[in-house]
Amino acid sequence: MTKLYLITGFLGAGKTTFLHQFVRLFPDRRTAIVINEFGKQGVDGTLLEDLDIKMEEINNGSIFCACLKDSFVKTLKMFAETDIDILVVENSGMADPGSMNQILDQLKPYLKRPYDYKGLICLADSTTFLDYIDLLNPLQHQVQTADFIIVNKTDLVDQDVIDAIHETIKFYNKDVERERNPKNKEEQL
Repeated sequence: MTKLYLITGFLGAGKTTFLHQFVRLFPDRRTAIVINEFGKQGVDGTLLEDLDIKMEEINNGSIFCACLKDSFVKTLKMFAETDIDILVVENSGMADPGSMNQILDQLKPYLKRPYDYKGLICLADSTTFLDYIDLLNPLQHQVQTADFIIVNKTDLVDQDVIDAIHETIKFYNKDVERERNPKNKEEQL
C-alpha cells in the first residue's frame, strides 16, 4: 500500500513551505507529490523542484470540484501503478477536501495497490485565519475534516489571537490534534 497524506490550508498558510520540509521526513522512502493550484499557472511546483522527486501539477481549479476531479482520479490511478511508498497531495487553498475519503473508497476496486490514507494536515495562518474562517466554507471544511492542524506564523500575532484561533478550531473540530509552530522556522517542521 502507498501511504497518502493530504495537506490543506487557506491561501498563504504555508502549505508549500511545510510540504518542502514534510517530504524530507521520509529520506529512505520513494515519495511523490501532487500539487493543486487554483490558478491557471502553477507556482508551487517550481518552488519544490530541488526535492528531485516525482511531481504532478493539477491547475486551474480545485481537485475536489467536478471541473478537475477526473484529472485528480487519473493522477491517483497513475501513481498507484508506480513504485512509490508515499504520495503527498497539496490541495488548493480554496479546496474543500471533504470528499477525499469518498474518492479513495470509490477508486479502491480499480487499484492494484490501494492507498493507505494517513489523514489531512491543515495549516492555519495566524495572521488571517480569524478574518476568513466565518466567511469561507472551504476553510471551514478544511478545519472540520482535518486530522491534525498546525497553527502557523504565531510569531506574527499576540497570544490573545492564538488563543482565539485555538478556540475557533475547537468549535469547528473539537477532537483534532493541534500544534503551534511558535517561531515558524523551517527546522521546527
